[in-house]
Amino acid sequence: MKIVIKLKGPLQKYHDGIKTKLKDLPVGMSIKEIISEMNLPREHISMVTVNGIKVTLDYVLQEDAEIQMFPYVSGG
Repeated sequence: MKIVIKLKGPLQKYHDGIKTKLKDLPVGMSIKEIISEMNLPREHISMVTVNGIKVTLDYVLQEDAEIQMFPYVSGG
């Protein structure tokens, strides 16, 4: 299945500053499996949306999904 993955903020550094990736993945993958496959540190991801809707890490993707992964926000 083809999906679009958008990495927000500091998550981009794990993929050489690339903000958007187009990936061809096996049908039935969960968000958790995609995070692992992309070698992203789970502890740095605060929220994931699929087609604009917040989902859990167990969410199973459908064809042509657009995923956005957001980091934790900090400041002072």
